[in-house]
Amino acid sequence: MNGRRKRGSLLPALLILAALCGACREKPPEKKAEETARSMETVQSTGAAQSMETVQSVEAAKSADGREEENGDDAAKDAAEGSAETEKTASSPAAQAFAAVLRNEEAFCCTYNIPYTDRDIIQEYRECLKDIRFGDRPLNIQRFAVVDLDHDGAPEVVLEMDEYAGSVILRYEQGEVRGNIVGYRSLFCLKENGIFLSASASDEDAWSRLFFTGDTFFSIPLLSRTGSACYAGEEEIDGQRWQELYLAADEMEDAEWQDFSEASIGKWIEENPAFDSAPPESEETGSGRQDYLNSLSRLIGLTYDYAKKGPQERSASAAEYYAGCQEELEKMYRSCIDVLPDEEAEKLAADQQRWQDAFSRRQEADLERLRPGEEGGAADESLYFTFGDRILGRTMYLADLYYGRKAQELPEGGRRR
Repeated sequence: MNGRRKRGSLLPALLILAALCGACREKPPEKKAEETARSMETVQSTGAAQSMETVQSVEAAKSADGREEENGDDAAKDAAEGSAETEKTASSPAAQAFAAVLRNEEAFCCTYNIPYTDRDIIQEYRECLKDIRFGDRPLNIQRFAVVDLDHDGAPEVVLEMDEYAGSVILRYEQGEVRGNIVGYRSLFCLKENGIFLSASASDEDAWSRLFFTGDTFFSIPLLSRTGSACYAGEEEIDGQRWQELYLAADEMEDAEWQDFSEASIGKWIEENPAFDSAPPESEETGSGRQDYLNSLSRLIGLTYDYAKKGPQERSASAAEYYAGCQEELEKMYRSCIDVLPDEEAEKLAADQQRWQDAFSRRQEADLERLRPGEEGGAADESLYFTFGDRILGRTMYLADLYYGRKAQELPEGGRRR
């Protein structure tokens, strides 16, 4: 998300993203992907749509500022230009922190830590960027992009390593830069609006988005394929429709990559106004969204050492994870209902029921197709990790809705009680 660029193509991308996050219910046109994108404007997924409101409002504000400058008199223009020059020489704290890390002037905390990882291969670093070795080699950063990956209105810096080695995601939180090392197959084909491709096998891939939680991240598939089964959100769709939606996502604008150089750091980091929208650093001044997401890392902890556990221990962890995710979803849904005006609350209730119906259908199909133990042996309940993941993803989308609404500080008359 580079503050210097025009955003005319952002809205269609947002419409596609909202559609891919929810239960796509309308038959798409049989023409090109651009028409598919337009047809999805009527498809609503409350969580995804709300997660993008901050980005849209930021862009609207920037456009309004631009129009005011064009329509103002010469004195107003001069004042605005003078103010812009002042801001350019005084980078935001986030921009300064990112630049210091990229120039190897400051050490930062960086981790290789993803859900379902064995704990003994989790890596933690507190070093300068040039001194971090992932495996047996340095990171060898080739280029970077500025993209709002978690849709909180403040961009991250994505560093691409060479030879398909993966990426390093830098984010600014609580006054410091934090990093996450990501394998190549977990994040590639990054788009300007923050969605990306991930793949675990030749016949398993997804357009996904992510949320940060604690010192790791959680990817949520928006449009996915597992073998011959294709899904838009939780709703199963046929292969032709999946291909149409896949191509529509693929035609979104790519992230803009910059060479990893001093000139690019100055232009796209220090002078980039997008970093001025870095979120507040504490619960007292912010909406509390990231604090809540960080609290969910306790559930992610139940997924670690998955491969090391025997069937009984793995099933017990899966049951605890599933129950915990269900509890969080119910609490967050109730919080959303309480904070929304009546009409919006009714829409959310209908949307939640559609999601629940689609989730239940997919869960039953997965249990019938994949669950072992049907021939007299003890069933391995580890499938409930997968079901928990889907529930946790929905919870995070609702958290976007709840904390986005909370941040707006609606008057008391506009809230449900």
